[in-house]
Amino acid sequence: MPGYVGHEVISPAKKRVIDSILSVFETGKPEGDYGACVVLPDGAGITYGKHQSTDGYEDSLDKIVIEYIERDGYWADQLAFYLDKLEADATTRADPNNLPPWVQDLMSVLVVASEDPIMRAVQDDVFDAHYWNPAAEQALEMGLEEPLSWLVCYDSTIQSGKNGIRTIRARFPELPPSKGGEESAWVAAYLRERRKYLLSIPHAAFSVYRVDAMLAMLDDHNWSLETPIEIAKPKATVT
Repeated sequence: MPGYVGHEVISPAKKRVIDSILSVFETGKPEGDYGACVVLPDGAGITYGKHQSTDGYEDSLDKIVIEYIERDGYWADQLAFYLDKLEADATTRADPNNLPPWVQDLMSVLVVASEDPIMRAVQDDVFDAHYWNPAAEQALEMGLEEPLSWLVCYDSTIQSGKNGIRTIRARFPELPPSKGGEESAWVAAYLRERRKYLLSIPHAAFSVYRVDAMLAMLDDHNWSLETPIEIAKPKATVT
């Protein structure tokens, strides 16, 4: 039996498609980039891995490093040296244009650690536990059944945290299926409202392409996420 929440609704094959689409959103690659590692001018500090975990936002990078150390990954000792700084969100205060040597060194270790199968498993497991499962619990609660609907929920949770779905739900009146509404109408209303929400936030407005990609899937009536799916920006095809 699959070990993720919602396996009775979303098959492992469809979950892989959803993961691939999120990987395109985050790294531009359907297979993901476990070693992607940058510091962007958004105050989130180091951004790392397949789904772009960060030091400052919900401490997802901290969770990955801690779990990797607990599983005794090959680079565990080297990463343990930086754990105090990660827990203090120290990389969020680093100038992306003039990174301190210790930040550069930490990023180098993270990049090489991404080749360790343990690190790749940890990244997947942490995102299942802290992002997929909370999104899945809310999708089940709302009575959503289509893979596209679950993609919408998972994307919101990855980008905006566990309360991301509730934040958008509070902004529009459409009812989910569990309250007697139509799933297609609810998803369309949700995406339209989330698009407005992202555009209202200067540091998040650039990411509206994610919503546009899902709106295109909706327009194509691709509720079951049949592949191939071409995603305009970043341009990639999920197969």
